[in-house]
Amino acid sequence: MRVLVLSILYLLTTAAAAGAQLRGRVLDIQSGEGVTNASVRVYGHGRELEVFTDHTGAYTFRDLSPAEYWLVVRHPGYEGVDLRVVLGSASEVVVDVPLEVKPIPVTRVYVPATRALQSVGAQGSADSLLTEMEQRQNSALRTAVPAALRDLVQAEAREPSSDPGGAPGRSLNVWGSAAERGRVLIDGVAINAPLHLGAILPPIESQLLARADLHTGGAPARYDGGTSYIIEYMTRGPAEQVRAWGEAGLLTSRLGLEVPLGDGSIAAAARRVNDEAVSAITEDPFEYAYSDALVRGAWRTGDGTSFRAIALGTRETVSIPRDLSNDAAAWDNLAAALSWGSERPGTGPLLSIAYSRGVVQLPLLSAPDGRMRATVDRTAISASNGWQAGSARVTAGVEVEQLWLDRRSSASLDPLYPDAQGPVSCTDLLPCASAHASTAAAFGDVVWQPSRRVSLHAGLRATVESDDGAHMLPRFALTWLGNGNTTATLSAGRYSQVGVLESTPGVAAAAISELLTPTRLATQYELRVSHRGSA
Repeated sequence: MRVLVLSILYLLTTAAAAGAQLRGRVLDIQSGEGVTNASVRVYGHGRELEVFTDHTGAYTFRDLSPAEYWLVVRHPGYEGVDLRVVLGSASEVVVDVPLEVKPIPVTRVYVPATRALQSVGAQGSADSLLTEMEQRQNSALRTAVPAALRDLVQAEAREPSSDPGGAPGRSLNVWGSAAERGRVLIDGVAINAPLHLGAILPPIESQLLARADLHTGGAPARYDGGTSYIIEYMTRGPAEQVRAWGEAGLLTSRLGLEVPLGDGSIAAAARRVNDEAVSAITEDPFEYAYSDALVRGAWRTGDGTSFRAIALGTRETVSIPRDLSNDAAAWDNLAAALSWGSERPGTGPLLSIAYSRGVVQLPLLSAPDGRMRATVDRTAISASNGWQAGSARVTAGVEVEQLWLDRRSSASLDPLYPDAQGPVSCTDLLPCASAHASTAAAFGDVVWQPSRRVSLHAGLRATVESDDGAHMLPRFALTWLGNGNTTATLSAGRYSQVGVLESTPGVAAAAISELLTPTRLATQYELRVSHRGSA
C-alpha cells in the first residue's frame, strides 16, 4: 500500500512539472496574412529561445517551464512587438501577434535649371517656377498629400559651376532621388527608375508583401549595386483560398484578386492615385499621378522550396508649370523575374533570371519644349546554394548581369542654331548617347554563431566588369544580442555600382558613352545600437 501511494505521488509530481507549449501566428495587421521569416524569441526563467515563422506565419515553442516569459517578435519590414506571457504547468497557450508595416522614408528630387538666370519674378525663371508651383498648391493638396509630394520636384536657380552633382556646366544630373546611390529589388529583380516617390501608397501592395529587408554596412555578399543602401521587397507565399480586396477613396484606389491553382496561386493587384477626383473637388489641376500593376505566381515544389514568377509595371508623373503652359516629369518601371529554390535566401539552392527596364523623362529648361528621355535595361542571371556546416551557415553563388543605357535629348529648336528647323535632337546642347556594360561576380558568405549572444558574418564578392576590370568587395558584421532589449552591430562593407546615367552636354558622344557607365566604389562603416525599453 505504501509503495502504491508513493507511486501515485511520483506520477502527480511528474505531471505537475510537465512542460508548457506556446504557439501562434505572426500576422500582417492590414491583410491578416502570415508574416514569413519573422524572428520570434522567448526569454525568461533562465532560458532564451528563438525560432522563425514558416510560410503561414506560424511558430511553436515546446517544453517550456511554468513561468513568466517575454515574447519578442522582430521583422525588418515591420514594427517590432514585445509581449509578456505567463505559462502554467502543462498548459498550451496560443498568441497571435499582429505586426504593422514599417514606413520607408523618401527623399526629395531637385531639378537644376541651367538656362541663364533672370531677375527674380521674371516669367519663366527658376525662381518664378518655384513660386508659381507654390501658389498653385491648394488647401486640399496640403492636407491630403504628404509634404514629400509638394517638395517632390523643385527647380533650383544655380550657376553652372555650383551644380550639386559636380558635373560640368549645363548639366541635368537628376535620375531619381536626391542622391540615387541605392538599389531596390523586388523578388530579386532590380528596379531601375525610382519607385513611387510620392509616398501616398506603400511601395508594394501590402496584401502581397511578405517582408522588406534593408541592407547597409556588412550586407550579404550576394547583394551589390547600391553604394548607400540596398532594399529588397519579397512577396508572400500562395494563399490556400480565393482572396479579393479593394478600396476606393478620394485620393487612392486599389483592387486585387488571388486564386489558388494546384500547390500555389496566382495573384494580381492594381493601384492608382485618383488625380481626376481630386481635381474635380478642388477645381484646380492636381499635379501628381501614379498607377501600378503587379502579377505574382507562386507554387510550392517541396519542403521549403517554391517556383515564383512576378511582373510589375509602374507609371508616375509630376506636372511642372513651365512658361505659359505645363510640362511633366515621368518615371516608368517594367520588371519581370522567374525563380526557383529556397523560400529563405541562403538556406538552400536558388536560381533566378530577371529583366527590368526603367524610363525617366524630364523637362529640359535650357531649350524650348526641351525633353530628356533616359532608358536603362538590365538582365541578370544568378545561381546560389546555402548549407549548414556545424554551427556555421555557408552560402556561395555566381551572378551575371548585362546593362544597356540610352539617353536622348530633344527640343522644338536649338537655341544655338535658332534658324534650324525643329524638332531637333542630338546636338551639342541636346546630346544623345548610349552605352552597355557586362558584370560577372562570384560571392560567398559565412555566418557563425559561437554563442547564443554573438553572431559573426564574413563575406567576399569578386566582380569582373567589362570596362573597369576586377574588384574585390569584402563584407563583415559582428552582432551582439543583449538581454532581449539591446542589440549592437558593428559592420563594414565595400560596394560597387555600374550604370549611373548623367547628362554632360557639350562633350562628344563617344566621350559621353564612357561617362555613362562609371564604376562607383564606396566603403561603408556602421555601428548600430538599439535598445527597447518597457513602460
